[in-house]
Amino acid sequence: MHDFREPKINSIVMGICRFIFPFWIDLKEQLKIGVFGNQQDLARFSQAKHALILANHPDRQDPFAIAALSLHAREDFYTVCAREVFDWDFGLRGWLLQSVGSYSVKRGKPDRHSIATTKKLLKKGDRKVVIFPEGEITGDQDSLLPFPKSIFHIVLDAQKDLKTSGSEEPVHVIPCAIQYSLETEPETALGPCLKKLGKKLDITFEENADVFSQTKQVVRAYITELSFAYSLVLEESSSARMAEQAAAELLKRVGALCGFQYDETLPTTDQLYALRNATDEKFKNSPSIARRCRFHCGGISKPSIRGDLERIERLLILQRSLLHFEDEIQSCRALDFIESELCGRITPKGWQTCSVLVEDPIDVSLFVDLYQRNKDEAVDKLCSLFSQRLQAGIKSSRKISILQSEDLVVFS
Repeated sequence: MHDFREPKINSIVMGICRFIFPFWIDLKEQLKIGVFGNQQDLARFSQAKHALILANHPDRQDPFAIAALSLHAREDFYTVCAREVFDWDFGLRGWLLQSVGSYSVKRGKPDRHSIATTKKLLKKGDRKVVIFPEGEITGDQDSLLPFPKSIFHIVLDAQKDLKTSGSEEPVHVIPCAIQYSLETEPETALGPCLKKLGKKLDITFEENADVFSQTKQVVRAYITELSFAYSLVLEESSSARMAEQAAAELLKRVGALCGFQYDETLPTTDQLYALRNATDEKFKNSPSIARRCRFHCGGISKPSIRGDLERIERLLILQRSLLHFEDEIQSCRALDFIESELCGRITPKGWQTCSVLVEDPIDVSLFVDLYQRNKDEAVDKLCSLFSQRLQAGIKSSRKISILQSEDLVVFS
């Protein structure tokens, strides 16, 4: 997993993906995506040549949101993706990602190849570059996770290099707010999946239990099944806390097997990155540490240490979704995860809507003189402005009906 994967644009694959995409999200995902923004902001988006699109990352379907933005804007993007994803499905996933303009980043430490590529592409300016700065699916549609300020060093370095070369063209950072909602009634959306998972986990639901209570029961039963498969002893607590405990315990066991020593003061997610970066290539074909594993794991072909590492990451995503269980879409995502674990595939859960709100692009050239005098101060100011703009976009798209807002128009 240690080699960098660069974008390798294939115009034929791009054309096929553009043709298939509307049918895929309609038939396979049952997802309606709308791209919106203030008319002036959308015009500035289209005019921006050297641009980095930074979007929040609340959901597994966020790549579809970016694909819809690409189609609406009638322009192609480069996209940064986690390095391990390129190895899924025997490498076919990686080939497809590279063919449509994606390149890799190793999370958890500075990836000089990815950094250099991002800077080069920003200066080249033939396509906008897309990054999810939070790095992880957050399960949170209301707020942002902390993200690295190194991203803003990259854009300011690119702007400085353009200025040094005599170019007056600005680099832009474009905040992009992504939000989801469930349009189908929850009972209709979740009922079929709950019935299937209930049989898989041998659950008898209470006669009058609503779908949210049933979902909580399924989550609990899955964690119990996982604990048995991996011989975990978890403290009785909330499902979110138990999912987090399971991830942490699995991480310790895989680390011990691989002889890896990591900093236990780091958050579990950062420990996972460090372990994966240090051991993934060496132990990628080692068998799973589960004593009895009936679980599937995304694009991993068979139970293995690599599959265990993916399960740890997905457990942490489940934990974050369960922290926001009052959001109907997160009930869908919890069931998505368990369905993929037990059945190997995810079925649609009713019709869902995604809104992509493009915020006012930020002209990075306004910060470059300060950057040349004081890098940290310039980065802090740019980061703060971006965070304010993106958080405002998240708040707006949650509190108003985009289709009925006089200030917002459809991007087309």
